[in-house]
Amino acid sequence: MKKLLLFMAALFSFPAVQAQDFRIIAYTTAWSELNPDSIRYDLLSHINYSFLVPASDGSLEPLENPSHLQALVKNAHENNVEVFISIGGWDLGDGGGVDTRFELLAADPASRSAFIGNVVNFVETYQLDGVDMDWEYPDARTNSGQTKPSSEHFYELMLELDAALDQTGKQLTMAVVGANPRIGAGIPSKVFEVVDWVNIMAYDKPGGGHHSSYEHAVECLDYWRNKRGLPKEKAVLGLPFYGKYPGTDYKVLVKMDPDAPQKDQVNDILYNGPATMQAKTRLARERASGVMFWELSQDVRDPEISLLKAINEEVKKVSSGTVK
Repeated sequence: MKKLLLFMAALFSFPAVQAQDFRIIAYTTAWSELNPDSIRYDLLSHINYSFLVPASDGSLEPLENPSHLQALVKNAHENNVEVFISIGGWDLGDGGGVDTRFELLAADPASRSAFIGNVVNFVETYQLDGVDMDWEYPDARTNSGQTKPSSEHFYELMLELDAALDQTGKQLTMAVVGANPRIGAGIPSKVFEVVDWVNIMAYDKPGGGHHSSYEHAVECLDYWRNKRGLPKEKAVLGLPFYGKYPGTDYKVLVKMDPDAPQKDQVNDILYNGPATMQAKTRLARERASGVMFWELSQDVRDPEISLLKAINEEVKKVSSGTVK
């Protein structure tokens, strides 16, 4: 066993250099069964653990595999990496992007208060560093006569949650869709003052073609920064560790085609190889304050072709002045 551990340490001994002002955030999940002992914490600044799911009355569904989160937090903190709990997600447990439970709990002051109390207790119980709110689809005001659309309830929820977290020195972030003005309109710009930063999901672009091209990353930053007023220091660019269509992990693509790390397409599946990851990281250095990615277990273990390694190498080059 000791020889195996020494071998694994040597295998993953590529240099890790991060600029102190540049975030590298990994989303990871309970269902991925990624061993917390196998994570290269020295290549990360934050981990967002997904997902904690609320009910409409403000209660929280039981966390899947809590011991996994406990081990992750212990290892991360020993390596000066912060861990946030991501709340919500695309399906919220309902499937298909249904956000009814968020709408109901946010609209009712009693449910909102219960939810905030439960979240703060969860954060303290698991010794977390903050909360990443992943309510992706608050509704903007429409012409249907709504007096207070869910975007306003979303803002009230975030304002109250931030105040509660701030009392214990915890942080609050959120995830938003890419460059979709119709959906993005549900996120009021005033919430940018409330959160510590915003994770921009610059992937899963609908309509065919590449779901996460370099051009789409630019488009997403143009929308949130230029049109919506998100400050650079609070913008975090999202990267995919998978391809589409169908949805396929990067590590699976490498098994399908040994040349996958040298390109962005295997058969009809479009993805981001290491070179594109580095280009997007340069873009994030210029126009944002970090990168995040979905999802850590989808990367390969081989450090020579790892997407996380490619990101770190680009940060290292920029930080050392190799790249202007």
